[in-house]
Amino acid sequence: MSASEVDQGCTDRRCILALNKRSWHHSKAGGSEHNLEETLTRLTDRGHSVYLLTGADEGQDRTVIDNGVIIRRVGIDDRIGSPWDVVVSYLFVSIYFYWYQYRVSPDVVYTVNTPLPWPVFTRRPRVSIFHHIAIDSFFETHPFPQNLFGFLAQWAGVLRERENPTVSVSPSTTAELVSRGHDPATVAEITNGIDTDRYTPGSESKTPRILYIGGLERYKGVDRIPEIHQSITDQATEPVALDVAGRDGPLREEIAEYCERTETATFHGFVSLDQKVELLQSAWVYIAPSRIEGWGIVVLEANACATPAVGNNIAGLRDSICDGTTGYLVPEGDHDAFASRVVQLFEDEAREQFGNDAREWAQQHSWDQTVNDLEQLLIEVSDRA
Repeated sequence: MSASEVDQGCTDRRCILALNKRSWHHSKAGGSEHNLEETLTRLTDRGHSVYLLTGADEGQDRTVIDNGVIIRRVGIDDRIGSPWDVVVSYLFVSIYFYWYQYRVSPDVVYTVNTPLPWPVFTRRPRVSIFHHIAIDSFFETHPFPQNLFGFLAQWAGVLRERENPTVSVSPSTTAELVSRGHDPATVAEITNGIDTDRYTPGSESKTPRILYIGGLERYKGVDRIPEIHQSITDQATEPVALDVAGRDGPLREEIAEYCERTETATFHGFVSLDQKVELLQSAWVYIAPSRIEGWGIVVLEANACATPAVGNNIAGLRDSICDGTTGYLVPEGDHDAFASRVVQLFEDEAREQFGNDAREWAQQHSWDQTVNDLEQLLIEVSDRA
């Protein structure tokens, strides 16, 4: 389908133009893209016209319609190596935006700040969403000069959005924004949802299994998994299997090599949705060793499958893990304490109780409620214009 066939402007209740560095079809799509998929497709179901402007998405078709969302891809970031492909994506999308906004005439512009700010200026009402604030962590999680560039860019982005309507996905992100000068009245806390009909309890493994699913990045703590697994193995009374699944990332080879040389560990790489659900159902405990987290959507997906989680006591995970109820929070970097909490959940009675509580916790978070809140915000902002 050509761009001219779909870029005809909006005729429904509201026209929403979203900007993100990539779509949910990208091989490196993560939580922010999943949030976009769930929210934007539901907005189209409610009669809104929704456009998503992204980078080249690894050379996929320039214009597609996915569940009503018109996705327009621009740029040459598919020809640029990581991590500078992200920078190129932002630049091309930002430049193209100035023509595209007149093409589709949106009622409101919705920008996803992950992690860079959007250098776009428009008279249209605009709402930004922050999934996490990593300003203080770039120097720990990224090499030079990426760390300096990321630090300055996100600092500038947070500063720029101080007076703009902003979405935060967790209490921790809200607190971080407010601490950096945002007026609490301009920050709408809209948490991620979960599809509890898709993610349900299933067949649990007969022997202990721990699971990690997510980005293969340092900030996600993937480099910590081997030591955590070894510590769990030392403390447990029987062998403990480890499953790791995730898309491409800088630590892919490192974690794949560990799994290859460790008899009880399996690296699955990218998995389908059905495979993901089976892994979450099979696991006894989900592990979240992150250094930075905005919310921890996979934690809730595991909880919906009645699988408790153990994670570091950091912003974001403090919001998604109810310590002592749906799992445990441990001091960051203390692998022995992490392992100890995991082993505690190997007890059948504890795991059953935590699993039931985790399922109840997950059922309190629905994408329909998330979209209700986001839709109301977008309409209010567009009406004030």
